[in-house]
Amino acid sequence: MALRVKKYKKSPYWQIRGSVAKRHVHQTSYTTSKKEALAIAHKLETQIREEELLGRHPPATFADAADVYEKSGGETKYLLKLLDYFGTKQLSKIGQQEINDAVEALYPNAKASTINRSLISPYITVVRAAIKAELPGAVLRPIERRRETKPIVTPADDDHIAKLLPHCSEGLAALITLMTYTGLRTGEALRVKKEDCKDGFVSVGKTKNGKPRSVPAPHGWTYPEMGFGFNTTQGVGRALRKASTRAGLDYRDGHELGRHSFAYRWLKAGNSLKALKQAGGWDTLKIVDEIYGHLEQSPINDTMIELSRKKP
Repeated sequence: MALRVKKYKKSPYWQIRGSVAKRHVHQTSYTTSKKEALAIAHKLETQIREEELLGRHPPATFADAADVYEKSGGETKYLLKLLDYFGTKQLSKIGQQEINDAVEALYPNAKASTINRSLISPYITVVRAAIKAELPGAVLRPIERRRETKPIVTPADDDHIAKLLPHCSEGLAALITLMTYTGLRTGEALRVKKEDCKDGFVSVGKTKNGKPRSVPAPHGWTYPEMGFGFNTTQGVGRALRKASTRAGLDYRDGHELGRHSFAYRWLKAGNSLKALKQAGGWDTLKIVDEIYGHLEQSPINDTMIELSRKKP
């Protein structure tokens, strides 16, 4: 049999994969039984061979589009979840209502940004790949992305951090110091090991966007002898709550103490958003502008005043 079944960690169902009569198959069986999945694969293979023999070319399904997209080297991070949901549904029959139904089924309590990133954008990208490959019946019906609300940034200032650190354990204090002066996310900082700290730089092999980073170690900072003492961001959060209470401060989470404070400090010093993007390892300048644009303290006002002093 040309088609085979395979199990992936991210899905409870057996996946059917392979090529039959020059048609690529990558779809879910919607069953947790390998025996049933093999039977479905056999029936599908027979159907494809009969269609090829009769010269029939059925309209492209999401599974067809996903296979083309994956083989072109596309990002597959969110693909399996969409495959499980849309399966062999024809692209021409997927519109805004079907996308809304998918949101309710797959991401019922998610933020607009998560829905756009994990469902709508991947779906549109996959279908565009199918259209480019000229799959029969491949069409992208109008799909609207969810409107995202601008995040409220509440960075902790230097005074807050200075009052907090004496009430932190050695490992927690080292972690916060690393984050607030490098812009590393909590999860990224937790992955740093002693061997990653060499010649005044700290290396992070895996970041949120998948790109490795190397950042200058804060002045006078050393990796704690016993490590940070945490395995999860939740553990860091619990420790920060206790430290904040001891210090008599309002609670600020790792992102406010770290990445937000790093950006605030950077912009307050008169540096640009573009430079912040590079320093903090953000993917696009648009993201940095949306989150931190209102904090920028570039010398625009000073320049305008200085120009006004000059006589025409």
